[in-house]
Amino acid sequence: MKRLLVSGRVAKGQRLRVFGGEHHYISRVRRARPGDEAEITDDAGQSWLARIESVTADETVIYVVDALSRADIVRPIRLGVAVPKRALFDGLVRQLSELGAASVAPILTRRGVVEPKENKVERWRRIARESQRQCGRGAALEVGDPIELESWLPQLDKNGDEIGTRWIWHPGVCCRRIRRPIETPVTILIGPEGGWTAQELSSAQGFGFETLALATPILRIETAAVAACAITAALLGALDI
Repeated sequence: MKRLLVSGRVAKGQRLRVFGGEHHYISRVRRARPGDEAEITDDAGQSWLARIESVTADETVIYVVDALSRADIVRPIRLGVAVPKRALFDGLVRQLSELGAASVAPILTRRGVVEPKENKVERWRRIARESQRQCGRGAALEVGDPIELESWLPQLDKNGDEIGTRWIWHPGVCCRRIRRPIETPVTILIGPEGGWTAQELSSAQGFGFETLALATPILRIETAAVAACAITAALLGALDI
């Protein structure tokens, strides 16, 4: 089914006029025609069954038929990831979104060499919204502003959230069996190509992070982040294993 993202709150029986990027997507990319059905998601994360009424060069008009009831795929998994070189964070955002992570923060580290500019962050948020539409999430993956590790760690406790489970993935440490059941939210830290410094490891441990490693060859940043998210989602019951 064709999917659309719309601004604001939506109600049954409402007619919506869609412009801009979403109009281009539904009319040019998906080639929607009057009478076609679509699934729309509003800013509250509610999904609706809609019917395309008209498509012109400037707008698409859709009629909201009824609310859709389905389980959301977003899981209480948040990540802090050192920013890799080139455009590799783009793909990382897409894949974390598809795996159901709630948020990702681009972390600036001692051994990191990339400091993203504002246009990069806006690009990542746009990718997150595109992925939300593609994979049917109720809410887009939250992409934070780039932040130094020492500033990010204290923020985890500022909102009064439960500590849950905190893991900092670091190659070379002794592998250990993960204790189950896992308390949520799960917060995961993935370091830079050069690895975490002893000071960074100590700082994270001071905020309740347990150091873990996979029994694999050393992984690239984006591979490690996706693997850690997939493993965590499976442990939280996303897969029947």
